[in-house]
Amino acid sequence: MPPGDQPPARPKLRLATLLSIFSAGLVLVTSLLLSGTLHGIASERVIRLESERMADRLELVASQFQLRIEKAKHDVQLIVGLPETAELLSNAGADAPPSDRGRRSLTEHFRQLLRLNPEYFQVRLVGAADAGREVVRVDRLGSGDLQVADRDALQQKGNRDYFQDALRAAVGETYVSHFNLNREHGVIEEPPRPTVRVAQPVYDDSSDAAVAVVVINIDLDAWFKQAQGMVSGEHLQLFVTNEEAQYLIHPDPQKAFGFERGDRRLATDDYPEITPMFDGSHENLLVTSNQDELLVGRRLELSGSPFLRQKVFVAVSDKQFALGETASLRRLSIAITALMTVAAVALAVLASRAISRPIHELQRATARLIESGPRDRIAEPDRGAREVAELAVAFNRMTATLQETLVSKSELEDEVARRERSEHALKQTAEQLGELNRLLEVESASLVAANEELDRFTYIASHDLRAPLRAIESLAGWLVEDLGDNLPEKSRQHLNLLGARVARMNHLLDDLLDYSRAGRAPSARTRFTAREVVENAAALAGVGAGFEVEIAGEPLMVDGFHTPLETILRNLIANAVKHHDQPAGRITVRWDAADQPDMVRFTVADDGAGIEARYFDTVFEIFQTLRPRDEVEGSGMGLALAKKLVTQAGGRIWLEPNEPRGARFLFTWPLNEPLPPAASPAPVGREADPAGD
Repeated sequence: MPPGDQPPARPKLRLATLLSIFSAGLVLVTSLLLSGTLHGIASERVIRLESERMADRLELVASQFQLRIEKAKHDVQLIVGLPETAELLSNAGADAPPSDRGRRSLTEHFRQLLRLNPEYFQVRLVGAADAGREVVRVDRLGSGDLQVADRDALQQKGNRDYFQDALRAAVGETYVSHFNLNREHGVIEEPPRPTVRVAQPVYDDSSDAAVAVVVINIDLDAWFKQAQGMVSGEHLQLFVTNEEAQYLIHPDPQKAFGFERGDRRLATDDYPEITPMFDGSHENLLVTSNQDELLVGRRLELSGSPFLRQKVFVAVSDKQFALGETASLRRLSIAITALMTVAAVALAVLASRAISRPIHELQRATARLIESGPRDRIAEPDRGAREVAELAVAFNRMTATLQETLVSKSELEDEVARRERSEHALKQTAEQLGELNRLLEVESASLVAANEELDRFTYIASHDLRAPLRAIESLAGWLVEDLGDNLPEKSRQHLNLLGARVARMNHLLDDLLDYSRAGRAPSARTRFTAREVVENAAALAGVGAGFEVEIAGEPLMVDGFHTPLETILRNLIANAVKHHDQPAGRITVRWDAADQPDMVRFTVADDGAGIEARYFDTVFEIFQTLRPRDEVEGSGMGLALAKKLVTQAGGRIWLEPNEPRGARFLFTWPLNEPLPPAASPAPVGREADPAGD
C-alpha cells in the first residue's frame, strides 16, 4: 500500500455476512407471513364459531321470551272467554255493583291462575265505566300469599296508558305493553320490579263496544335472571333493550331501566355498531365487532298486538378471550420460524464464502492499477460488503490528486431558481393578506352600521306604531260613550276585546323596545348583595298573595350593574307565577358557585305544571309562548330578554325539570361584570320616551 493511503474510515460487513443476513431475513419474513396467514385463518374460524354459539344462545333466550308472552296472551284470552266474565259484566249496571256470586267465581279463577304461574303477580278485570275502575283484582304479596282486593281498595285506571291502549284493541286482539318498572300510585315500587302487562278487551255482544279489560301483570325479574344465566359467562355478557335502544337488562343493575330514572344513555351510544338493529336497515340477526369485542344482536318482534313491541337481545364477548384457543398454534408457528431461520443462516454462510472470494481478488488487482492514470470516481457505499467498499476506495484514490473540489453548476442554478420562486410566493401571500385585512375592516364597519340601523328601526317601529293604536283605543271608547245603552251587548263585547288587544299590543311594543335596549350601558356600576337584588326582583314581579318566594344562598357580593340582573330575576319569577297551574304555590330562588371561576349560578324553581323537554330551547326564542295568549297574558319576550342579557354578560341560561314537579331555570352571572357594549345613538328628531306620540 503506497505511503499515505489509509483503509476505509468505517469497517464494512463482508459479502458473506451480508448474504447470510439476507437469506436469514428472507426466510424469517416468509415464515412470519405464513404464520400470520395461518393464525388469521384460525382466528377467523374461532370468531365465526363463537358468533354462531352466541347467536344460538340469543335465539334460545328470544324463543323463551316469545313462548312466555304467548302463554300469557293465551291465559288472558281464556279469562275473557269465561262465562263468569260475561255474566259478571252483564249483571253490573251503570250504577250497580257486580253480583257477589259472579265476583267470587271470577276471583277463584284469578287465584287459580296466580297459583299456576309464579311470575304473575296481579290479575284484574277493569271496567270501562266509572273512569276505568277495577271490578275484580287479586294480588300476589311479597310473602307469596294471594290477596283479593276489597271493593274499597279497587282503583281507577282510566288514565293509565296501558288501559287506554288495550281498549283500542279489536275483537280477538291481545295487547302487550312496554317493559317498565311497576308503579304503585304513580311511584316506582321498591325494590324495583320489571313488569309487562298483557291485556285484552271484553266486548259487549249487543253493542260491539268494549266494556272491560282483563289485565295480567307479569314480574319479569325471574325471566331476566334466567336469560342472563343462559347467556352470560366469564367473557360473555347479555344486554336487552326495547325498540328505542333503552336498556332493560344490563350487567350493571343501575343501568337497567335507567330511562325510568332519567338516564337517557342508549345502547347505541355504548355500541354504535348495533345501530342497524334499530333503524330498520338490517335483518333480525346482526353479527359485528369492534376492536376489543364481538357483538351479536337478535331482534324479537312481539306480534299479535295492534301495538308492535320490539326487543333487541345483544351478546357481547371479549374477543381476546375467544382467540385464546389459537395460542398453541401461534407457539408452534414461532418454533418452526426459528428453526427455518437457523437453517437458512447456515446454508447462506457456506454459499457466500464461495461467492465473495473472486470479488476480493478483483479488489487487489484494482489497487495495483492506481498509477495507471486518473479515472472517474465511483460512489463509496455506506453499507454492503466490505470488499465492494474497499474496491471503491482504491478506484477513487486514482483520481483524488486531480479532483479536489467539484461544484455542480446545475445544482447552483436550481438553488437560485428555488429561492426566487419562494420570494415571489411570499410576496403574493403578503398582498393577499393585506387585501383580506382590508375586506375584514369593511365588513366589520358594515356590521356595526347594520346593528345601529336595526336599533333605530326597532325604536322607530315601536314608537310610530303607538299613534294608530291610541287612535283605535280612542275610537272604541267614543263608540261606547256615544252609543251608551243603545250599544248591543255583542258589539260591546267586541269593543272590549278590541281594547284588550290594543293593551296587549302596547305591552308587546314595550317588551320589544326593552329587548332592543338590552345591553345598553346602565347609569352606574355598583356593589350589591345577591339577596338584595333577588328581594327587589321578587317585589317588582308582583307575586300574588297565594304564592311564597323562598330565597336561599350564602352571603355574596356582586360587582357590576344592578338593573340587568334584577330584570332577569324579575322576568323569571313573574313567568313562574303567570304560568302556574294552581292559584297558590312556592317559588324558590337560590344561588351557589358555578363551574366557571368568578361566576355565580342562580336558580329559579317553581312547583307548577312544568315544561316538556322538547320546548327547553324554544321557550327562549322571541315571541314564543307555550299557551294561547287568551289564556295567559304575555308577549313571549320575557325569557328572550333574559337570555339576551345573560349572554351579553358572558353567562349561560338553561332549563331543567324540577322534581317532583315544575320547572327550574338556571343561569350563570359574573361576580365582576364587564362593561356592556356602547349604546347606539338615539334616532334624530325622536324623543327618548317610547310612549311618545
